[in-house]
Amino acid sequence: AISAIEQNYIQKEITRSAYDYQKTIDLKENIIIGVNQFKDNENIPNDLLQIDEEKTSLQIKHIKSIKKTRNNDQVNNQLQNLKKSVKSGKNLIPSLIKCVKNDCTLGEISDTLRLIYGEQSGF
Repeated sequence: AISAIEQNYIQKEITRSAYDYQKTIDLKENIIIGVNQFKDNENIPNDLLQIDEEKTSLQIKHIKSIKKTRNNDQVNNQLQNLKKSVKSGKNLIPSLIKCVKNDCTLGEISDTLRLIYGEQSGF
């Protein structure tokens, strides 16, 4: 393996494989809908997503207000129960419902799940 790395064999194989794959797409040997088949030739406007800064600011204030007034001990307990449910392989829906009912934020719930499951990347 060290010799292969030193001779750039692995990098060359990755590059060759990517080139071969792209060639199959370009030659329509590998059909990908919307890329090389059934492509919509309309010009798609670049400004489809418009974020309202005022609404964003109001939502941030709302979340901060909830975090100040909620029972943070109960939030932490529910997040710990969620973590235990994940580790035990139990159905997560009851734990998720309890988290939401106790004012756990989506970010807090997601962070708890990421601790156990990790993150997927490269998509």
